Amino acid sequence: GRLRYSNEADQHDHVVWLEGDSDNRDANSDSDNYVNEKKKFQERRDEVTNVTAISDFLILQTSTGDQSVMSFEKPSPAVKLTEPLAVPKSSFDAMWTNNVKAAAKWGEYAIHIGSYNGKYATPASKYSGTGSTTVSSILDTSPAGLVRPARPTSPMRLMKTGLDVPDTLPNQLYVTGQSSVFFQNIMNYNPTGLPNKYAIDLDNDYAFNGQSYRSSYSSMDAKVNDVVIHNPVSTEFAMVEALPAKLDQRTASSVQLGGNLMTPVTEYERVLKPGYVFVPTPPTYEKLEVPNPDY
Repeated sequence: GRLRYSNEADQHDHVVWLEGDSDNRDANSDSDNYVNEKKKFQERRDEVTNVTAISDFLILQTSTGDQSVMSFEKPSPAVKLTEPLAVPKSSFDAMWTNNVKAAAKWGEYAIHIGSYNGKYATPASKYSGTGSTTVSSILDTSPAGLVRPARPTSPMRLMKTGLDVPDTLPNQLYVTGQSSVFFQNIMNYNPTGLPNKYAIDLDNDYAFNGQSYRSSYSSMDAKVNDVVIHNPVSTEFAMVEALPAKLDQRTASSVQLGGNLMTPVTEYERVLKPGYVFVPTPPTYEKLEVPNPDY
């Protein structure tokens, strides 16, 4: 899988040529120019090919475009199919140090952020958008059965929907716990012996060797979002109940200032008289007095 030949690349190591029907004539005769086999043999001998060597590669297909962490390939010169074909070789510096498709000279924040970007003050733009930058390779032009995975089409969001909040839970701000993200250490290459930039020791919270980080919602917050539960209740027939008179603590001189205990009022209800038929004339009403001593 690391070599791609320009001739019959999709057939891998076992190549089958369908050369058509045989005419059952002498293919070794130089005098007979009409032998199908001899024409086809000569056609194959004149074909040229080359081979491209592919290194270990890692291409991140983020929602903001491709990024090549490591990608290197080198083609050989083209020769006839009957001539020896040497696999090209490259130095470490060519494949890594001086390779523009390698992460040898990346900074700490080189990787694209394809999800929450910290711009909490602008909700419409706090998630990075999509991109179309493609890091192409010979696997795109000569896939030999390998298909490039689909690029993510939307930013990554960690969310939980369809929550059923218990009715007995009061409306208030609920402070969530501290979340974190963990990167497990699977390989540690440090030939210079310098101190490791990231932790490779055992992480007690995750019980693996690696590096963990606290999650934050902004540069000023040390945690992710708290949860606000607001479940308003309303009804068409809601009414205010006045306190009973025995709980009134006002004095006789202060009762005129108002308070919880209010004097009875008269409410009115408009209804049409029985038998009234609507015609293009002003309707008539009768007034009913409805006692309501509590409000």
